[in-house]
Parts: sequence; C-alpha cells; structure tokens
Amino acid sequence: MENEAVGRGDPMDCDRQLSAELDQILKTHLGQVRNIVRTEYQTIIGTLERAAIPEQRSSTGFPGGSFMRKVGSKDRQGPAAAPGTDQAPLLGASLEREVDDLKVRLATKESQLDQAQSQVEEATDKQENTERQLFEERYRNKELQEQVAKLRGILTKAPGGIIMDGDVRAKFMEVRNLAHLVVRKLYSSERISSPGNRNDESRSFFEPFVLKHIPSQYFENHFRGKVFDILDRNLLSQPQFGLGREDHKLERRLTQIEQEWKNLQVAVRYPKEMADWRLATLKCVELMRTKADAPKETFEDIWDFMLPALTTNRGDEERGQALLVRLCEEAYSLAMMMRKSRDTFIVEKPPNRALLSEWADCAEEFAHESIGHSASTGDILFCLFGGLSKIPEDHPASKIVLEKAQVVVFGT
Repeated sequence: MENEAVGRGDPMDCDRQLSAELDQILKTHLGQVRNIVRTEYQTIIGTLERAAIPEQRSSTGFPGGSFMRKVGSKDRQGPAAAPGTDQAPLLGASLEREVDDLKVRLATKESQLDQAQSQVEEATDKQENTERQLFEERYRNKELQEQVAKLRGILTKAPGGIIMDGDVRAKFMEVRNLAHLVVRKLYSSERISSPGNRNDESRSFFEPFVLKHIPSQYFENHFRGKVFDILDRNLLSQPQFGLGREDHKLERRLTQIEQEWKNLQVAVRYPKEMADWRLATLKCVELMRTKADAPKETFEDIWDFMLPALTTNRGDEERGQALLVRLCEEAYSLAMMMRKSRDTFIVEKPPNRALLSEWADCAEEFAHESIGHSASTGDILFCLFGGLSKIPEDHPASKIVLEKAQVVVFGT
C-alpha cells in the first residue's frame, strides 16, 4: 500500500521513500553480516587459543603442522599413554571439523553480504532512474506550461475570434447589475415631474406617473426598463466598430454595409466569411488608435432622460453619476467583446403584449403589475433587461440561450 501511495503521490515523496528503503537495507544486511563475522572471528580465535597451537603453519592451514602429528611426537618422546586416556586425536579431529564448519558459515555470510551489496546497487540504480525520470517530467511539465501560456495568449488576444461563453455571460451579468444600481441611486419617485418641453419619448414615459395613471410604486421597474432600452439602442444591438466622433462618417458607412448584408441574409448564408470581414475590419480600426465616443454619448442620453426624476441627495447623485459612467463603459466593453467573437452573440427582448408562456425558453418573470394597463393576465408588459443568446458559427440555424430576459408581467 505504501508503494502504491508513493506511485500516486509527489515525485519528491518517491525519492524520500527510496532513500529510506536503501538505508533500511544497509542497516539490516550489513549490520547482520558485521555482527556475524565479528562473532565467528572471536569464536575461531577463542578455539585456537584453547587448543594452544604453535605458530608454524602446515598444510592444514594451522600453526605448527597438524594437531595429530604434534600429539604423536610427544607420545614418542615420553612414556606411553594408558589406553583410553589419550584424547588428542579426538580433539584434533573435532577442532578441524569446527574450523571447517566455521569456514562454511563464513562463506555463507560472505555470500549474503554479496547479495546485500547487489540489492544496494539495484536500489541505487532504481533511485538514479527515478531521479532521471523526475527531471524529465519536470522538463516536460515546463514545456507544457509554456505551450499553455502561448495558447492562452492566442485565445485572449483581441480580435482573435475565440471568445469564451463564460466571459461574455459574466460581463453581461455585471452590466445588468450595474444598471439596477444606477437606477436605485439616481432617481427619486417623490420628485417625478413633468418633462415639459422635452422630447416625445420622455413625455410618454413620465406623464403616466405625473397624472397618476400608473402608481409611483412601479416607477423603478419602468425606469430600469428605459435605461436598458437606451443601452440596447446605443450599444448592445448597434454594430460597434470602435471609431470616435471624428470618424462618425466612416462608422455610419460600415454600419450601413453590415445592415445591408444582414437584410440580404449574407450572415446566415455565409457566417464564416461574415465573421472574417467583421474581425478584419475591427483589426484595421484598432490600428487607427482612435477612441470611441459611444460610451460618452450613451451616458449623456441616459442622464438627460432621467433629469425629471433625478434625486436631490447630492451624495447619491455623485455616486450614481460615477456608476452611470462605469455602466456605459462596461456596456460598450460587452458590445465589443461580442463583436470580436466568431460566434454571433445577441441581446434580445421579447415584444410587449406577448404571452410569457410563448417566450418561456428565453424570458422569465421578474415582477408583475396589476393596474394601470389594458392587458391580459400573463402578458409581457415590458422588458426590464434583455436576454443573452449565442448563434454558433458552425451551426447558424441554432440558438443557445445563456441568460433569459427579465420581464414584467401583467397579473393579479
């Protein structure tokens, strides 16, 4: 189990495990051999000392010739030993057998020592091989990281044509939340007044609240819907090329060309070629290093529209104004992000008075109103904020809903 854990774990843990195994082998085998050799050596020395063998060596390998011959010489010089009392031949034979046995045991331990050394060498080779593999894996990992960095650079380089759905969706949700914050900071329902000589759009929006045809409690949702309408008209559903005020004529002409191609169904029949043209055009505009005026113009339109209901709280006005600037910039950023994709991203809203049940796949109820309208239950009164969908380049006949539109529905 430990070896399996090492195989699944960090390479450095594998190194430490192998080193521990090597240390254990060395301590176990070499320690045993060292103790056995020391013991056997002491046994041999003790035996030889007890036998009192002379220093000269004979063919038997022990000092002074064979023990048998030494004992026989003494017998010839002295009186004959009594039968049954001379133990020298037996002692010599026993000693030789003991020495031979010790030699065999020593040879066995030497063989075990050789095996232990072989195991150590094998473990060392294994460790070196593992270290080499670890180095190769680290080098390969570094190469892969460099490749990933290059690919990430390609994917995020604008206009590269590859825009992730998650990035567009996150930016879309940020813009939607900012629009809600702007409305809550900037308007005051108690201050709603007649738009006076303002344009028809402003009068048609404010007069129902001034005349109490629509209760003021519904004003915030209506105001949010109007802010979205301006964002959608100026930025989100309007082809953006990133040109400034000085190049408005060129931008208008490019917009006309794209609109004419759209009317002729060019984008539907030739989505790849249309994407190529759009991305190449955006790249050329980037080379001009111009600054777009669309965010600033959108800010002015929304600010001018909300003046009849602008808050009198100076702090809220300043914070709301800063949020409105950011809202317009982020909405423009979202529009350009969608334009730089090879897929087609669209912000769409269902029509007023349509049944919500017929648009349930791309719209959801956010709030409902029960008075002030001549509508039927379940009708969509207006859109608070449009939905986000994608038409893939490779499947132009299909549509993927990423975020549903938020709508206000008539109901009790």
